[in-house]
Amino acid sequence: MIEKDGYLYLYYLGQDEMGTQRLGVARSPDGISWQRSPANPIPDVGAYDAFDENGLGEPSVAYVPPYFYMIYTGRSRTETRNLGYAVSTDGTHWKKISFHRLLPAHQLPPWTSQVVCDSTLLEETPGKWRVWFGGGDKPEPTQNLNGQIGLATVDFPQLPDPGGFDANSDWAKTPFSPTDIFRRSFPLEGDANRRFSWIGPQSRLTLAVGPDKRNRTLTVKGWMPATMISNALKFDRKTRLSVLVNGKEVAAREFETDEAFTLQVPWSAVSAALGSARFADIELCASRSFVPAESGLGDDKRRLALTIQSIKFQES
Repeated sequence: MIEKDGYLYLYYLGQDEMGTQRLGVARSPDGISWQRSPANPIPDVGAYDAFDENGLGEPSVAYVPPYFYMIYTGRSRTETRNLGYAVSTDGTHWKKISFHRLLPAHQLPPWTSQVVCDSTLLEETPGKWRVWFGGGDKPEPTQNLNGQIGLATVDFPQLPDPGGFDANSDWAKTPFSPTDIFRRSFPLEGDANRRFSWIGPQSRLTLAVGPDKRNRTLTVKGWMPATMISNALKFDRKTRLSVLVNGKEVAAREFETDEAFTLQVPWSAVSAALGSARFADIELCASRSFVPAESGLGDDKRRLALTIQSIKFQES
């Protein structure tokens, strides 16, 4: 069970009438009332001949902002079992990272020749994890597998730097899209090295704040179409942009005309909002927005407020 943003996340195993096992998630604000996710199953079984073709089970989940990590047991059609690995930015929508067994057979002791299962996941250092697991030498869905308990150290693939968002990063090298990281943003636009993301009136981004980020300035670069918004709404008024860290406003600025901007938040303000937290949940809130299709500015039906090029911690 994981706690995040005032909710508990419970991951569980289910089985259909054909005997295929899948994983689900439910969320609760109090541990009593639970709502199963409409995104279930998360993730689904693998393709033909995959190590998890016949089912998924026994999820072990950890949350190290801004990512959720899951190790699960995959069942093949011959009932051999091994561990798979998936990652999520919200705890609900998951991306499989390993499409083959996480622990190669040649690295495992003989007693795990047919089954590796029942994992427990614990971060040792950034990017390096300890994985406890059970196993056995019988490929069958029973508990009597002649098994034992083992321990492995796993290096997970490098994910996008959770200490910053940059529209011009090489996103093709990551398992995520920018909209996975920068929630309530829209797909990137613009030419190479000049890309940006439109966002709506409220967007969120979770950044890790390790020792290398401390004593740096939180810098937000973008473009505020204040004049465009006034023309679209046919009402002149300043547009206010607020930056919140873990629910506390740390900076704000008003715009009267279209303007490219760099908004800098000193570490002292960020630190006061962080307290002892290891991550900064950053919210960008704009007081005004517009829908181009409703204003005679084209067919775009998105609600837009401003564009963002980057949000990151930088040296002052």
